[in-house]
Amino acid sequence: MKKTLLILFILVAKIGCGQEISKTQLKSDFLKYSNLISKREYEKAVDYMPTDFWSVYEKNQFLTIMKRVGKQMDSISINSIKIVDISETIAKNVSNNYVLS
Repeated sequence: MKKTLLILFILVAKIGCGQEISKTQLKSDFLKYSNLISKREYEKAVDYMPTDFWSVYEKNQFLTIMKRVGKQMDSISINSIKIVDISETIAKNVSNNYVLS
Protein backbone atom coordinates (compact mmCIF):
# COMPACT_ATOMS: atom_id res chain seq x y z
CA MET A 1 0.00 0.00 0.00
CA LYS A 2 2.81 2.42 0.89
CA LYS A 3 4.56 1.62 -2.40
CA THR A 4 1.36 2.35 -4.32
CA LEU A 5 0.95 5.70 -2.62
CA LEU A 6 4.62 6.53 -3.20
CA ILE A 7 4.26 5.75 -6.91
CA LEU A 8 1.12 7.87 -7.11
CA PHE A 9 2.89 10.73 -5.36
CA ILE A 10 5.91 10.60 -7.64
CA LEU A 11 3.68 10.60 -10.70
CA VAL A 12 1.79 13.63 -9.46
CA ALA A 13 5.07 15.30 -8.56
CA LYS A 14 6.18 15.09 -12.18
CA ILE A 15 3.36 17.33 -13.46
CA GLY A 16 4.53 20.22 -15.64
CA CYS A 17 8.31 19.94 -15.54
CA GLY A 18 10.03 23.11 -14.38
CA GLN A 19 6.97 25.07 -13.32
CA GLU A 20 6.89 26.80 -9.97
CA ILE A 21 4.75 24.99 -7.45
CA SER A 22 4.40 25.30 -3.71
CA LYS A 23 4.44 22.34 -1.36
CA THR A 24 0.85 23.26 -0.53
CA GLN A 25 -0.14 23.02 -4.19
CA LEU A 26 1.77 19.76 -4.56
CA LYS A 27 -0.10 18.30 -1.58
CA SER A 28 -3.40 19.60 -2.90
CA ASP A 29 -2.86 18.11 -6.36
CA PHE A 30 -1.81 14.78 -4.88
CA LEU A 31 -4.90 14.66 -2.67
CA LYS A 32 -7.14 15.44 -5.66
CA TYR A 33 -5.37 12.76 -7.73
CA SER A 34 -5.58 10.13 -4.99
CA ASN A 35 -9.24 10.97 -4.36
CA LEU A 36 -10.01 10.41 -8.04
CA ILE A 37 -8.10 7.11 -7.92
CA SER A 38 -10.02 5.97 -4.84
CA LYS A 39 -13.30 6.80 -6.64
CA ARG A 40 -11.98 4.98 -9.72
CA GLU A 41 -12.27 8.09 -11.87
CA TYR A 42 -9.13 7.16 -13.77
CA GLU A 43 -9.85 9.30 -16.84
CA LYS A 44 -9.91 12.42 -14.65
CA ALA A 45 -6.94 11.25 -12.57
CA VAL A 46 -4.65 10.99 -15.58
CA ASP A 47 -5.14 14.72 -16.16
CA TYR A 48 -2.67 15.11 -13.27
CA MET A 49 -0.03 13.12 -15.14
CA PRO A 50 2.83 15.01 -16.82
CA THR A 51 2.65 15.38 -20.58
CA ASP A 52 6.06 13.72 -20.94
CA PHE A 53 4.66 10.58 -19.29
CA TRP A 54 2.57 9.93 -22.41
CA SER A 55 5.69 9.77 -24.58
CA VAL A 56 6.62 6.64 -22.62
CA TYR A 57 3.17 5.10 -22.07
CA GLU A 58 0.17 5.06 -24.38
CA LYS A 59 -2.70 6.74 -22.52
CA ASN A 60 -5.49 4.26 -23.33
CA GLN A 61 -3.27 1.30 -22.53
CA PHE A 62 -2.28 2.91 -19.22
CA LEU A 63 -5.95 3.55 -18.38
CA THR A 64 -6.74 -0.09 -19.11
CA ILE A 65 -4.00 -1.18 -16.71
CA MET A 66 -5.21 1.26 -14.04
CA LYS A 67 -8.74 -0.13 -14.33
CA ARG A 68 -7.49 -3.72 -14.12
CA VAL A 69 -5.40 -2.95 -11.02
CA GLY A 70 -8.39 -1.12 -9.51
CA LYS A 71 -10.55 -4.22 -9.91
CA GLN A 72 -7.87 -6.35 -8.26
CA MET A 73 -7.80 -3.97 -5.28
CA ASP A 74 -11.50 -4.37 -4.46
CA SER A 75 -10.61 -5.54 -0.97
CA ILE A 76 -8.70 -2.32 -0.21
CA SER A 77 -10.55 0.78 0.90
CA ILE A 78 -8.86 4.19 1.02
CA ASN A 79 -10.37 6.89 3.20
CA SER A 80 -9.13 10.31 4.27
CA ILE A 81 -5.59 10.49 2.99
CA LYS A 82 -3.55 13.03 4.92
CA ILE A 83 -0.06 14.12 3.93
CA VAL A 84 1.96 14.64 7.08
CA ASP A 85 5.31 15.44 5.50
CA ILE A 86 7.22 15.25 2.24
CA SER A 87 10.44 13.28 2.67
CA GLU A 88 13.77 14.71 1.56
CA THR A 89 14.05 12.01 -1.12
CA ILE A 90 10.76 13.02 -2.70
CA ALA A 91 11.45 16.73 -2.20
CA LYS A 92 14.75 16.35 -4.07
CA ASN A 93 13.03 14.41 -6.86
CA VAL A 94 10.36 17.10 -7.12
CA SER A 95 12.90 19.92 -7.00
CA ASN A 96 14.53 18.48 -10.12
CA ASN A 97 11.29 19.18 -11.97
CA TYR A 98 9.81 22.09 -10.00
CA VAL A 99 10.84 25.19 -8.21
CA LEU A 100 9.32 24.63 -4.77
CA SER A 101 8.24 27.87 -3.18
